[in-house]
Amino acid sequence: MDEEYDDYGSSFTVVKTFADIQENLLRGRWVPDTGGSGTRLELPRPETVHDDDMVFSKSSYDSYRKCPRGFMFSRLIRNKDNQHTLMGSIIHQFAEFYLCYPEEVRKNGPEVYIDFLSERYSSLSYEQMRDVDESTIRMCVTSIMGFLETVKHDGIELDMQCSAKDYPNIFMERFGFDMCSSSLEKEVFSEGYPLKGSLDVLSEETSTVIDYKTGRPKSLDDIVKSWEQPRDGQYDCQALVYLDLLRGAVGEDSASLCRFLLFFARDNDVAIAQAGMEDPGENTREIVLLRRDMPQLFREGDPCIVSQFNQKNKAAEAVTTCWRAFVDLLDAHGWDRCGEWPGDVGMVNSLLELSGTSGAKSNIENCTRILRRAAEIVGSGCLISGRQIMVTPAFLERFLEEVRTAHDRVMEQMETGFPAEPCKGCRCRDCDYRSVCMGENIGAEGSE
Repeated sequence: MDEEYDDYGSSFTVVKTFADIQENLLRGRWVPDTGGSGTRLELPRPETVHDDDMVFSKSSYDSYRKCPRGFMFSRLIRNKDNQHTLMGSIIHQFAEFYLCYPEEVRKNGPEVYIDFLSERYSSLSYEQMRDVDESTIRMCVTSIMGFLETVKHDGIELDMQCSAKDYPNIFMERFGFDMCSSSLEKEVFSEGYPLKGSLDVLSEETSTVIDYKTGRPKSLDDIVKSWEQPRDGQYDCQALVYLDLLRGAVGEDSASLCRFLLFFARDNDVAIAQAGMEDPGENTREIVLLRRDMPQLFREGDPCIVSQFNQKNKAAEAVTTCWRAFVDLLDAHGWDRCGEWPGDVGMVNSLLELSGTSGAKSNIENCTRILRRAAEIVGSGCLISGRQIMVTPAFLERFLEEVRTAHDRVMEQMETGFPAEPCKGCRCRDCDYRSVCMGENIGAEGSE
């Protein structure tokens, strides 16, 4: 505190921080002990940070898109694991143990590991939830075992000590196994973008990465929405990050398409409880990186593209039976102008002529609908078919450029400060760092 004088010669004290007038200030990592005066919370300067420290992981990138200031706090203040993250962690460790020692797990059967986890981790949330937690553990262990029985992976070489890891596997510690594989949960860095990730299973033979989810199952539509502008503000770009990492790890000359498998351990819980894991594919979402962009797929008549136009009207029949002529029409009007196709009278008339139909209102509406669907597919850059999301190289590159732009902003904001700017759908009152943020948006209309 500094003493100053007013115009009349009276002294007064300048209070700079709350710590100057409150001895029993609640301190934490967000308020360093500076001997009585607070200090501004800052990230380290760029010159003091290792390069890999400033590389986005899938979770830190999602955090930054959600709110820059929340991202800053997430790097400085570690939250305790909650029941959701803890459940995910132990199931990942069980999958690792199973892949390293499959014969041991099969010999003992799932009950041994269910009992072990139930004893240690039931009542993860509340004591009253013990039965529910035990049921969740049983469901996850059973479904993970059924799934991994069907997954083709490279030979697992036990080439490192579990005790040497930062976070040793709890199953290996409990059941007396000290060797694990360096090929599981391997840290990989992107070749051209500020991204890194820990891949749960990396199979170079099949160009496949696998991850296990114990939370709420997501539909393919929900996964795609979480990449761009999710209504609830909960970004989840893991699949796109891992496709880029996998592409770099296996090389572009790989004979197989890069695939990211998401296995939702708690999906179809009723069916699994009644009959066991009969079809692991029901719990799996597959995201595939294609080698060709949308215009090429249209020109080649890819079955997944053509099937999008199987409507019961003459215009749709003409599109599927005269595909080459339809693609020539799209080519002539420019793929980069696909947003204009539905409103282009000339294109609508050409499609009417192609289908041999009159200019009746219903026919015009059908042709407009077909052109709108074509524009949606081309503009989206990805395609949903069956249990797959197919991502084009152009879509992935667009995402990666957004990552690079966000990283540039982070480097700038390390000097200027991280603004409290929650994305659309996020509420400050739900933020883990609300109590230490004191952001301008707290209490603002719409943020609460």
